[in-house]
Amino acid sequence: MTQNEQRFSNKTGEGYDLFSLVLPHQDEIQTKSVEKVIKHFNNQKILNVLEIGFGTGITSHELLTQSNNINLIGVDNEPKMLEKALSKLQSFSPERFSLHTIDALEYLKQQESNTFDAVISVWVLHNLQSEFRSKIYSEIYRVLKSGGIFVNGDKYAVSDKDLHQSNLDWQLKQFDAFENIGRPELKKDWTDHYVEDEDVNRVLYEDAFIKDLQNIEFKDCIVDNRHYMDAIGSGVKN
Repeated sequence: MTQNEQRFSNKTGEGYDLFSLVLPHQDEIQTKSVEKVIKHFNNQKILNVLEIGFGTGITSHELLTQSNNINLIGVDNEPKMLEKALSKLQSFSPERFSLHTIDALEYLKQQESNTFDAVISVWVLHNLQSEFRSKIYSEIYRVLKSGGIFVNGDKYAVSDKDLHQSNLDWQLKQFDAFENIGRPELKKDWTDHYVEDEDVNRVLYEDAFIKDLQNIEFKDCIVDNRHYMDAIGSGVKN
């Protein structure tokens, strides 16, 4: 994967907000990912939060809704997503957030060390190839302040191959719902997307995520709140 790969430039991007039809736990993963950030700080101070991959603005909206103490910066390399996200956030003061169309690694490298209280990403990093993802982790650690938290709500493969296949089969079956609303092209595009995610150079394993973070010296590394393929990973900077 190159830094400029755009995996949501097709129908999956255009119909991304319909994904809740095939992922019944989507709202819970979104809500609890944001809660993990806020509870880490007990909502007692202004937080500078970086969101990697703002997409259509779902997580951004959740962040700004759950806390009035968040100053949010969001980055995404998909130009088509910016208008969708801005529309979703129009009820919030523009002083509370800023969104930028830029590659995440490029943006991170431009930031000074110890800049952000938290970095959050939801259903984004599994799209990256593992080598590129490791570079993202390292830069996230660098830009976090001491005691800052990295939260990644995402699709994590388990090491048990049979369980992983069962989880994948369950998810692929959910895509039948797109046919029921007359959108068979979304079923095909999302099925293709999930099959591509199984590539050995892209698949995000739960145990590898924890090990990678620990190797960078994150502490309290954990993956929890699992629903089939999806869970919430996190780590805290020393």
